[in-house]
Amino acid sequence: MALDDSQIQKYADLLVNFGLSEGKGLNQGDSVLLSTPNISDRIITSIRESVERSGGQLFLDDFKPLSADELNNILDEKELEQYFREYYGRKIKHKNYIHLISKKNFEVSNITLPNKFVNTIDDKEYGKYLREKTRRMREGSYSYSRAYIPELLSPDTCFLDKDDPILEFKERKEQLAKISHEILEPLQDFHVTSEHSEFELTIGDNRRWRYMTGQNIPSYEIFTTPDWRTMNGTFYSNMPIMFGGNEIRGIQLTFKNGVITEFKSEGNVKDIEKIISLTNMDKIGEFSMTDERISPIDNPTGLNMIDENVDGNIHIAIGQGYSQCLKETVQVDSDFEKIGFNVATSHIDLISTEHFTVESKINGHWTTIFSNGRFIVKQVS
Repeated sequence: MALDDSQIQKYADLLVNFGLSEGKGLNQGDSVLLSTPNISDRIITSIRESVERSGGQLFLDDFKPLSADELNNILDEKELEQYFREYYGRKIKHKNYIHLISKKNFEVSNITLPNKFVNTIDDKEYGKYLREKTRRMREGSYSYSRAYIPELLSPDTCFLDKDDPILEFKERKEQLAKISHEILEPLQDFHVTSEHSEFELTIGDNRRWRYMTGQNIPSYEIFTTPDWRTMNGTFYSNMPIMFGGNEIRGIQLTFKNGVITEFKSEGNVKDIEKIISLTNMDKIGEFSMTDERISPIDNPTGLNMIDENVDGNIHIAIGQGYSQCLKETVQVDSDFEKIGFNVATSHIDLISTEHFTVESKINGHWTTIFSNGRFIVKQVS
């Protein structure tokens, strides 16, 4: 069901007034850079109206990213450095950044992998960007929000069929705050099982759980970035990912001391091998749970950023961790290796909707904290 004009305006208001600054929205005079594929002017107009009503100013991103094939044909190091500097730098040029994603962009983003020469320069420039982005987010001078173009959404995905979608989001954020405070914050060790998965991990020091930050719209999960060195066992994803224009199903990854040692899939195994051959893509960057009472998303859509919120799912991601899951006492870059925080230029979510049981050590005993798609806490209804 396509969004009507009023729902598109609600969506724009949600992106601006909840998506930015972790639900705080804009301040007078704030600038917003909007990056969007070639879509209808309606969403651009709606976002502009929302930004200007809040006293901000909207700028449109005119940067044209190169394909991996085009990058691989560049042999000059300085030219590549300049490209990646501009590619990453534009995202933090303004105080706020909204990125609208089309399904097409998502599906073809990895048709060809950059060669080692390109990848080395990309890693270096990405590191600079990560440091600056983290610093500015910590001081409150930068925020971002990613979402799909409205043509890909149904109204109920973001409560756009309700009178006040922002209120719906805020109520669920309060519920997740209870889960974080009353269950997860004191816990370190986790044992996770389902029909085809079994693994253990430790969250590690100086972490925090994050939820409904506005950085992905929609987002109903609660997630963190664990110590990658502690991941042991097998994770099976029963939902597909897209890579190189191909759909890959049934991905199964086995970790030993944090590193992927075995991998399987229902076809396209070579694509999995390509993914984990990239720098630090053989390590975990995220661990996430979604309570079925909080998420309105019942069925997969084929859109990864929505499907990671299908009610009751558990997912991990390989690759880049979330620096916002680190406490501010952690020194950017210099402490990353010491605490097992993974740094990579990509982040790929692997989702499973199997029935999971999650246990954690409480007073020395394994205790169930998540089962049948729900956290076990009386306060969450």
